[in-house]
Amino acid sequence: MLKVDESGADPEEQQARVRVSQLIETARAIGEPVVAVEALWDGDTEGWFVELVAIVRRPGRCHPHFDERPLAMFRHGSDLRAFNGEVPPWLEAVEATEKGQAVARTLGVPFHFTSPDTPDVELPRWWDGNTG
Repeated sequence: MLKVDESGADPEEQQARVRVSQLIETARAIGEPVVAVEALWDGDTEGWFVELVAIVRRPGRCHPHFDERPLAMFRHGSDLRAFNGEVPPWLEAVEATEKGQAVARTLGVPFHFTSPDTPDVELPRWWDGNTG
């Protein structure tokens, strides 16, 4: 999985962002049929981040017909941004949306991000509206 973590990055590291072409190449290399591209929130002790995943048609641990394959992870700082009034917009959500939409468009599949403006891990997934 490609990672963008700019919470403490110097300017050169910030330039080394994940390119859409890399994401498309990663998605095309997946063995199972990609049926959607999804961005979703997750968090750890450092704060919120957005995962970009390819949804594939095969049984998974969370759904009987679909599974996810990681494409990238985006983090642009710690949760101090929320306390300092710096978000929204959440830059990781903006980047994941732009790049996820581009990948989905190229693959001819839908893009899904339930809540780009508000981090939450208890949100509906793409497959919640699709039965397979």
